[in-house]
Amino acid sequence: MPIDVQLQVLNGVKMGRVLHSNNSCANILDHIAAEMKKKVVNDIVMNERKLCVLIDESTTISGKSVLVVCLRSAISSENPDTIFFELIELQGTTAKDITEALLGCLHNNGFDPHYLQQHLLAFACDGASVMLGRKAGVAAQLCSKFPYLFVWHCSNHRLELAVCDVLKEVGGINHFKIFLDQLYSLYHASPKNQRELTESAHNVGQRLLVIGCVLSVRDSRERAKYKGLNDVLTTVSFVVNLGIMYDAFTELSDLSRMLQRWDMTLDQADRQLDRQIRVFESMVSTPGPTQTAIEAEKEKIFRNVCLHENQRVIKINHGQFFRSLAENVKCRMTPTTSSHVSKTSSEKTDSHLLSDIKVLQSDSWPASLDIQYGDAAVRRLCQRFRVGERESVLGFREYKDLKASKTPAALKPLLTAVHTIAVSTSECERAFSSMNDTLTDKRNSLNIKRLSNMIFLKCNGPPLDQFNTQTYVQTWLALGR
Repeated sequence: MPIDVQLQVLNGVKMGRVLHSNNSCANILDHIAAEMKKKVVNDIVMNERKLCVLIDESTTISGKSVLVVCLRSAISSENPDTIFFELIELQGTTAKDITEALLGCLHNNGFDPHYLQQHLLAFACDGASVMLGRKAGVAAQLCSKFPYLFVWHCSNHRLELAVCDVLKEVGGINHFKIFLDQLYSLYHASPKNQRELTESAHNVGQRLLVIGCVLSVRDSRERAKYKGLNDVLTTVSFVVNLGIMYDAFTELSDLSRMLQRWDMTLDQADRQLDRQIRVFESMVSTPGPTQTAIEAEKEKIFRNVCLHENQRVIKINHGQFFRSLAENVKCRMTPTTSSHVSKTSSEKTDSHLLSDIKVLQSDSWPASLDIQYGDAAVRRLCQRFRVGERESVLGFREYKDLKASKTPAALKPLLTAVHTIAVSTSECERAFSSMNDTLTDKRNSLNIKRLSNMIFLKCNGPPLDQFNTQTYVQTWLALGR
C-alpha cells in the first residue's frame, strides 16, 4: 500500500525499491502463486500420485462464466487432501467448452495426457445435466478419453435432491415451506423490518441468524397480513410441525457437515450414511427431542404463548415424513447416479466398485473369515485404480490376520487410491465464496488469471494472522499446508 510505504519512509525505514506500487505487488503475488502451484504439480507427477479432479461452474459479479478446478491427491503425505487449483474463464457453458477448458488447464500446468491416463482416478461434480448428461455431458466426454475414470456425483448435492423428493411426497411440508418463505420475503425486502426485528431480538437476549418473525405495522392492510401470519404461528399444528422440522434439519445439518469434511473418504461416508438412515428409520416411531418437548407442552400453551386449533394448518405426519426421508436418502445416496431411472452398464460397474471398496472395511467382514475373503474384490480394485495387484492382495491378507489393527505397507497404495476419490465438491463451493469475497464491486475489473492466483494464495497459503516470511518459505519448500 503506497501510503504505508510513505509513512515508513517518514519514520526513517529503508524501504528498498520493491512493493512500492500495486502493480509490483500484484506481479509478486502472481509469481508466488505460480511457484507454489508448480511445486504442487511437481510433487504429484514426480511421485506418481493418484489424482481426483473436482469442478463446479458459476458466474462472477461482472457476469463472466468461470470454472473452479480443485485437485485431491496425497500431496507430500499418505493422506489425500483437496486443494483449490485454478479458476478458469469459460468461453462457453456447453459440456464441450467445459471439458476443453478443464483438460487445457491440466495440460498447461504440467499434467501431460500420458500421466492422466495412468493416474487420473476420479472426477467429481454436481448433478447439473451439463456435467452428468448421459450422452454428451462433461463426465461422459472425460470417460471416453479416460476409460478407467470413476465419476462421483457430489454427496451434498444428492442430499439436497433427497430432501426435495421428501417435499414432493409428504403433505403439509409445502405449506410449512410457503409460510416460512412469506416470512423471509416480508423481512428480507424491508430494511425497516429487519432493523426492528434485530432490536426486538436484542431485547429478549437473542441473536438473529435468519429472518423469521413479525413486528409492528403502519396501515390496516399490513395489520391484517401480520395478523394472519401470527394466527398461523400460534396454532398447535404449526408448533408441532416446527418441532418435527427442527429435529430433521438438525440431523441433516450434521450429516451435511460430516460429508463436507476434507478428510472424509468413501468408506467413512458409507458408514455415516448407513447410521443416519437407521436414525431416520428409528425416528418414525420414536420422535426426536424437540418434538417430544413440544408434545409435552401441547396443552394449548408453548413457551408462555397461548395456542389455538386451526384446521387450515395441515399437520405433518411425522412417521410418514421420517420414513420418506430415510427411503429417499437411501435411494439418492447409495447409487452412483442422481436420478431414479435405470442405470447404464458403466454405472452398474461403478456400483460394483462401491461394493468392492466396502470389503476394505473391517466392520463389514463376516464372523467366520476365510483367508481368501475379499481377494477378488481387491484384484478388481487394483485393476481399476492401476495399483500393484499381487502386493495389495498379500497386504490385504495380512490386514485380515491382524484384525485391521495395523495397515500393512503393501496395502497402503490401494487404500490411498481409494481415499483419493472425493466425496463432496464442497471445496469448490468454498472457492466460490472466496471469489465473492475477493471480487467485490471495487475489484470487479480484476482479470480471471490474477483472481485465480489470489484465491490460490488465500485457500492454500499460510493464515495471514500467523504470516512470517521464513516459516512461509520453509513450509512451501516442504510442500506442507
